[in-house]
Amino acid sequence: MISSIIIENFIIIDHLEIKFCNGFSSITGETGTGKSIIIDAINFCFGKINTKNIKKSLDKQCYVEIHIDDKIVSRKIDTNNKHTCYLNGKKIQLKELKKLMQNLIDITAQSDTILSKESQYEKFNRFVIAHNTNLVEKFDSLSKLFYEIKSVEREITLLHEKTKLENRNKEYYLKIVSELGQLDLKQNEETNLIVRRSEIAQTCSHFNFIKETLELLHSPSISDNLTHSIRNLEKLKDTTIDALKNRLSSVVIELDDVMKELEDFKNTINSQETELQEIDERISLLKTVARKYNTSSATLFEFLYDAKHELNYIENFDANLKNLLLKREQLESEYDSIAEIIHNERIKIAKNLSNLVCLKLKELAMPNATFEINIKKINSRTKTGSDDIEFLANFNKNTTLLPVMQIASGGEATRLHFAIKSILS
Repeated sequence: MISSIIIENFIIIDHLEIKFCNGFSSITGETGTGKSIIIDAINFCFGKINTKNIKKSLDKQCYVEIHIDDKIVSRKIDTNNKHTCYLNGKKIQLKELKKLMQNLIDITAQSDTILSKESQYEKFNRFVIAHNTNLVEKFDSLSKLFYEIKSVEREITLLHEKTKLENRNKEYYLKIVSELGQLDLKQNEETNLIVRRSEIAQTCSHFNFIKETLELLHSPSISDNLTHSIRNLEKLKDTTIDALKNRLSSVVIELDDVMKELEDFKNTINSQETELQEIDERISLLKTVARKYNTSSATLFEFLYDAKHELNYIENFDANLKNLLLKREQLESEYDSIAEIIHNERIKIAKNLSNLVCLKLKELAMPNATFEINIKKINSRTKTGSDDIEFLANFNKNTTLLPVMQIASGGEATRLHFAIKSILS
């Protein structure tokens, strides 16, 4: 428990030191005397209050120090508005201090609510888990199944919506697959054709030079002159002349080989010119088809692939839907089995908590109070089960049990909340 608190330069307080006795302490005073500021100071120390405009004097540091059993927790805002937290004199991060507070101190105020069903649900679930820790795994599984069911339901909805939209385009996709399927499209085809065309065009540009060279080499004067020269040299009987004659003969042979290779090269160019024409026609066809479908000729292959995929999606709607419905059914069955276990445990544990709360309320000067937890199944699934949970009470003799949110005054709600929190602790 808190043994003392020191407050400096906080809102309206210059300096205040309070020492608490063991057991119950009460701070009283008229409205506006600063009772709630002490609570604000405690919340400030543990990082649970807006720190804007809390300094009384801007040129001094704001400081709160709390002694709890063997721990000293403090927090300050210096003159440069730098925040620092300490635990037993050592610096500690604010987020760590907030975690620490959960195990050190609990503040129950009349403004806190136990009236909403959401708050009742959360408090009761905490008690259920604390009472039976084996249910932690059940709750985790239930939450996981809940989100898996939601995910499958989203898939089913999207399947219906997409298929409804795509059915309108079924004929369009059929036409694409039929027409483009006959083109034997290849990935990156246009790019590869352009590269190949560039290579062929460069080779074909040499055609005229090759043709002219062949015409010159085929000139009768060259061939006749070489032949006539060799015959003349054959008439001379001289070893030196014989060597020259042989060299001329080699020239004739080499010339024939060169002319043959040039002819082959010219024929290759002729065939490539045919290929060039075919490439131009193919590129023209791709562009024409692409314009027809308002797409790019460079991506026709992918365009056809997507059309096939969409068509397959439409045609397999029934199978896809059946699989999703079966998956949802299996998940729901598993969910309902776990939810039933949790429901039964809640009913058992509710009686225990109700009895404990009644005893606590008697300690809080409400001897005639009765408290019960109403649990009933609902036809829907949540991440924590399929139960509706509501706190019922009567705070006076001979009155009917009614929902707390309908009958509890501020003081009654506060004491009920305090009783439940003390049990949960």
